[in-house]
Amino acid sequence: MGRKTWDVIEADFEAAPTWGGAYAKADADAELGKQLYDLRTGRGLSVVEAAGLAGTTPDAVDAIELGDLDAYLPELQRLCAALGAHLELRVVCEPAPALV
Repeated sequence: MGRKTWDVIEADFEAAPTWGGAYAKADADAELGKQLYDLRTGRGLSVVEAAGLAGTTPDAVDAIELGDLDAYLPELQRLCAALGAHLELRVVCEPAPALV
C-alpha cells in the first residue's frame, strides 16, 4: 500500500464526524473570548485589573479572551461578574447523526 497524499489525508480528516464540531467549538470559544475582551476594554479595565476583580490571574484572563475556554466554569462566571455581566449557557439540540 502506497503513502497517502496530503489531499487524501485532508479529505479523510474533513470526513471525520468530529471535524465540523471542532470548528464550531473553536468559533464559539473565540466569540465568547471576543465578547469578554470587548466588555473588559469597554469598561476601561486592564487585564491585570480584571483579573484582580475576578480573583484570577492575568494569564487566565488572556487565555479566556483568546478563546482558550478550558477554564473552569466558576472562573468564567467570576470574570463575567467582575466585568458587570453574567454568563448564560444553553444547550442547543442538533440533528442526530445518521447511523452507519
